[in-house]
Amino acid sequence: MVVMSGWPRLLLLLCSALTPVLGCDWQREYGHRSNASFRHLLRMGGEMMTPQSPVAFPESLYKHYRTAQVDSKLAFARDNFHFLFDLWLHLLNHSGQAGIGWEAREIQGFLASIRRQKTELDACLTGTQTTIKRLRRYYRKLRRSLLGRTGGSSASWESFRYLTKVHLEQLDMLLSQVKNRRAA
Repeated sequence: MVVMSGWPRLLLLLCSALTPVLGCDWQREYGHRSNASFRHLLRMGGEMMTPQSPVAFPESLYKHYRTAQVDSKLAFARDNFHFLFDLWLHLLNHSGQAGIGWEAREIQGFLASIRRQKTELDACLTGTQTTIKRLRRYYRKLRRSLLGRTGGSSASWESFRYLTKVHLEQLDMLLSQVKNRRAA
């Protein structure tokens, strides 16, 4: 079982605590963080398959937020990173077959990268943005489905890894719009 403890947890907490002090700085490091997330996700396991999703992907939410105001886009991205991070931790801590032989170092690196992106986006928001209920429901259904569907089998983990990749791709497109708009 992969559980975050000891120095990796301390390092993650220190990074999370220091980021708000630095202010809204996500754009400067976004490309690097996004690439790191993808790199860790791809390296942690073997070749990624395209499995049947246990829960319908929230494409309509992403479509809606592509045309939303910048702060709404940032809040939506932040919430996705938050829910992804929490779901990964929940599944890793509650599955007897956590990681299914995946590289623990890559899982830790992935989690740190996702958490950092969430924290950096959080520093850019005023705090008035709230979590989207439909997004929360989606992740809740996904969690129940992944835990109950196959009992933490390798197929369930591969399905989740693939879904995570799809979310990261969609978030990358969404945040690239914001970054390009602000750079112009």
